[in-house]
Amino acid sequence: MKIRRLCGSKLFIRKSPGLLSIIIDYLEKANVFIMLGHQDNISQKTGEYSVFSKLTRNIDPEHLARKIRGPEVVSDVEYGISKYGMIHSVDFPLTLAGFRGVITRALTIVDVIKNLVENVPDAEGLLTISGLKEGVDVSKYLKSIMPINENNYVGVGKKL
Repeated sequence: MKIRRLCGSKLFIRKSPGLLSIIIDYLEKANVFIMLGHQDNISQKTGEYSVFSKLTRNIDPEHLARKIRGPEVVSDVEYGISKYGMIHSVDFPLTLAGFRGVITRALTIVDVIKNLVENVPDAEGLLTISGLKEGVDVSKYLKSIMPINENNYVGVGKKL
């Protein structure tokens, strides 16, 4: 059995049709086991593709990063090998909608909300204000990367 290492990579990409297919196809042909991938659109023309994968010991991540770079597809690659074999935000900072994000189980979020409601006075108000602030931040981000106006904002929101 081959020992696998957990690798987190962030590929800075130039967006074009079929781009992710090219990247995924390349990684699969290099025998990279993709666990999770996420694209974050930084602008209309560029973005980030974060991918969490398992690498066998014979795959050199630096060689892989050099080979996937190219002016037409991937402008730069950042990667790291997990010291503990887990996906977590210390080894692999993740960007979602232009902001630092974390990956967690849905039940963890439910537990946090339950504990807030049970132990914090006016927790519902705190959660509402937090949700509104997040909505405003994401709206500002979306407006910075795409044309949003009073005629199309409902359609853009439905696509999220």
